[in-house]
Amino acid sequence: MTFEFSLHEDRNLAFFRMPAQISVSGCANLLRRYVEDPRFDPRRNMLTDATGVTEIDASFLSIIVAVERLAPLLRRFPEKADSVLLVASGHSFGMARMMQQVVEPVSTLRFHITHDVAEALHLAGQPDTDLDALNAAHAASACPTPNP
Repeated sequence: MTFEFSLHEDRNLAFFRMPAQISVSGCANLLRRYVEDPRFDPRRNMLTDATGVTEIDASFLSIIVAVERLAPLLRRFPEKADSVLLVASGHSFGMARMMQQVVEPVSTLRFHITHDVAEALHLAGQPDTDLDALNAAHAASACPTPNP
């Protein structure tokens, strides 16, 4: 499976889906593709479904290096930008918190990390209580990114 994102202008949402195995470089490439997409809007809420992640190739140092390299892209978010991360496991939650601690001090991105689907959707400004409608819309318009 690849990293995927879809843009939902009617929902003011960028929806990302992570594959089972992720890496810092894969996540960086996904952010790069999103920000370089001609439909990019830094005011759009971001929601990432990482509930299927089972393996993470990352370290604190690799996250710091990636964030430093992504600085020009992170500056494309001139105002506070909300990014909601929906995670399933304690390990994914811990890695998301590590990323949050590195990214937030040097950018306008603000992360909200949760295990609860309804809470994630609410935080992303969505009226739904499950991912069914969003997954259907995503399947119709996803932009896949290979997972290096």
